[in-house]
Amino acid sequence: MPELEKFKRFKEALEKGKLGKIESFEFWLESNGLNPEKTSYNYITNYFLKNPHNIVNFEKEIETIAEFIGFYLKNKENTYHLPVLGVSGSGKTTLLVAIHTFLNNLDEKVDVRFLEASSFGEVIEGEEEEQYLLRLVDELSRATPHVLVIDSCDRDKNIAYSLKKIHNSLKKGVFITSWSPEKWISFQDLIEEFLTTSKEIIVEPLNRNEIKDLIIEVFKIVSEKKIEPPAEIFGPIFEFSWGVPSTAIKLFLTSLKEAFLKQKKFIDDESIESAARKMGIYGIAEKLNNLSDQQLLILKQILMSYDERGIRPKQLLNVLNRDKSTISYHLQSLRSEGFLTVDKIGRYSFYRIKDELKPFVQLKIMEEVDFYA
Repeated sequence: MPELEKFKRFKEALEKGKLGKIESFEFWLESNGLNPEKTSYNYITNYFLKNPHNIVNFEKEIETIAEFIGFYLKNKENTYHLPVLGVSGSGKTTLLVAIHTFLNNLDEKVDVRFLEASSFGEVIEGEEEEQYLLRLVDELSRATPHVLVIDSCDRDKNIAYSLKKIHNSLKKGVFITSWSPEKWISFQDLIEEFLTTSKEIIVEPLNRNEIKDLIIEVFKIVSEKKIEPPAEIFGPIFEFSWGVPSTAIKLFLTSLKEAFLKQKKFIDDESIESAARKMGIYGIAEKLNNLSDQQLLILKQILMSYDERGIRPKQLLNVLNRDKSTISYHLQSLRSEGFLTVDKIGRYSFYRIKDELKPFVQLKIMEEVDFYA
């Protein structure tokens, strides 16, 4: 291309940019009727938390919980415990927020408290030894709420102690708690010594129609023109996400970026497959089936860890009763297969399960161990 022609093209591109016609991802989204500021995972999840009436599932679970609450409100005697069990990203928090919101919107006044179990171990500022839990227990004993909604019980390593203190301060009421399946099975016996399970609420992955409804609802959230999503995308999103809501939403968002990078007019099945590969969930069923019992046990131990940094190889030696080289081999194998990520902090290495793969690992372990037996 002659130099003069290059300069001409440069000036044309410069003017195009001044007019806001740059070929960016944000411009691509806008040209397809999507709001870039709303097209993010945090925005979408916060939307559902603030608008629980728009969630596309949980009808059966909400009705079951409501029946127990209604029965208690009639008699106001005894204690009822409803543990809500589901894998990472299944929507447990959304379900609990929905229950809390619906109770607050009733004409009949129902005393309900929403608690975050991960904060039970926090130390109160300015008081070195007294914990947040102690002040909370005192407050609850005076307020005596009818319903306690307690989220993220799997994030409190002393949850049995915490729940016992809370239960002893109230004696009666409806306790709705949320758990990952592996943490619930670990603490269930301890908790049932003082808080008998009335009914387990199992949050299952969404079915194909529910995934379709979810993606349609997501389009309503992020779309400026209220456009309809292409019908061809529902099947692939369901297949690759296994019906896990958070994975389906992340897959949809990643697919948009892949469609842009591949210079497509809009999201299609090819961009969804590309997104699944990028997220590491393409072919996940085969990868999980190829894991040995020892590797599954390692993944379970990592899930059971309370250290947000992950787990150190040395911590696995005593639990698995294997030598250091064997543990190292399995960890490296799991890392090469895309299950684990490793962070080096000082002299130590910490292994974590990748967030995108965590629900798939949990579902596999539930299948192998039969958590709900």
